[in-house]
Amino acid sequence: MGSTVVDAVSARTTVYGATDRHIALVGLDGIGILDTEDALLVLADAYAQDLTTLVARLP
Repeated sequence: MGSTVVDAVSARTTVYGATDRHIALVGLDGIGILDTEDALLVLADAYAQDLTTLVARLP
């Protein structure tokens, strides 16, 4: 894992970071963020079940 730095203001968000990138969030609620070296995923928690559809499209 990297050493991702997250600054959040008025945000309840889950962040999984595998980079050294700085992530700043303002006013987000119910969002998941996955930051890797080759992709960035931002996902509304209410649509988590649709992630399998997206993954099926990946090469």
